[in-house]
Amino acid sequence: MTGLLLGVYQFNDLKTLERDKIREIGEGILLGETSEETKRIGDGIRTGKILSESVCLARDLVNGPSNRITPTVLAETAEKISKEHGMELQVLELSQVEAMGMGAFVAVAKGSQEPGKFIILEYNMGKGFDTVALVGKGITFDSGGISLKPAEGMERMKDDMSGAAAVLGTMQAAARLQLPLHLVGIIQRQRTFRVERLTNPGMS
Repeated sequence: MTGLLLGVYQFNDLKTLERDKIREIGEGILLGETSEETKRIGDGIRTGKILSESVCLARDLVNGPSNRITPTVLAETAEKISKEHGMELQVLELSQVEAMGMGAFVAVAKGSQEPGKFIILEYNMGKGFDTVALVGKGITFDSGGISLKPAEGMERMKDDMSGAAAVLGTMQAAARLQLPLHLVGIIQRQRTFRVERLTNPGMS
């Protein structure tokens, strides 16, 4: 199921020309000989669909242009996931982060007009499960050292938030699969571009 759903993934949100040529699979049929096989197939479809949708969430965030997938959008996605699945959510403001002595985070955050935030998502908090922590980088456009970087591939600097996207997708999948884990997702969301109104590589 995951092979099918991920194999046909497309990012067409911004496609304006030849939309009539976009092809999608309308129906798939899986067969089982016994009721036991049919049940296993049904369970597999459910699990595969959850995993695929969570991977596609991460893919959509990474594929989106940097002027649309902003630090604010990452925070809103985290809030949406926390509300849908009853997770604990903490969003630390820059002043709180600075008071904790996180100087490097503060220094990077000051490179943008949009204030940086530190996001902590917790699934199954306080239920006695083993703890697993996931940390994802959430810089939605990395202009650091831009004078030293080659022009080729510069638009991919928007991908510096891929770690954050992976954490968000994993948190969603874990909750939907009801995994017996205390899962902690930690995301720093920032943008190192001083004037957001300026056009930069990776914009739509």
